[in-house]
Amino acid sequence: MVRYGDVDVVHGKKWPINFNQIAAGISDIGLEKVVLVEGAPGVGKSTFAWEYCRRWERGEISQQYQLVLLLRLRDERMSKAKTLGDLIMHDSEDVRQAVTADLEQSHG
Repeated sequence: MVRYGDVDVVHGKKWPINFNQIAAGISDIGLEKVVLVEGAPGVGKSTFAWEYCRRWERGEISQQYQLVLLLRLRDERMSKAKTLGDLIMHDSEDVRQAVTADLEQSHG
């Protein structure tokens, strides 16, 4: 692991590893705010993100985060977002405003 200020860069091996190994690694290195998953097209970044959110929601993995947001950056709404509230995808304006206010109040 390489540390750059507030960012930990975790280098992995170039062979398949299972979801639980990755999720356990996130908990082990003590990331508290943001997790960035990056890689070449087709390596499973979106699948990993969906699966992480699904398992977190069900309580199957570490609950170290109070909130897990999946932001689909390919979505047109995301590319046009100008405020945090624009990123919250929900049919109810009240829910969007409440989530936005909570995120802003908690600084995270």
